[in-house]
Amino acid sequence: DLNIRENEIAFCQTLPLTGAKAVCSQEIINGINAHFNAINESGGIAGNILRLISINDSGNPLLTQNVVNDLLINKNLRLFM
Repeated sequence: DLNIRENEIAFCQTLPLTGAKAVCSQEIINGINAHFNAINESGGIAGNILRLISINDSGNPLLTQNVVNDLLINKNLRLFM
C-alpha cells in the first residue's frame, strides 16, 4: 500500500522478497519494523508514525532502478533505505 497517510513518515526500500535472498531480506524488514514499532509505541516522531514500505526487486538491479524511478516520479516518495 503506497498510500501515505498525513500522520506517517514512510521509508521505502527495494530488496529481493523472492528467491534465495528473500530470507535475509525478511530479517532486514523484521529488524527495521521492530525499531519502528518501538518508536511508534512511544509516540512516534512529533506525533507521526514511522512506516516501512518494502518492494520486491527480485535482486535485479534494472528492476530496482525502475522501481525507484517510479516511486520518485509517480508516487513522489523521497525517503529510501
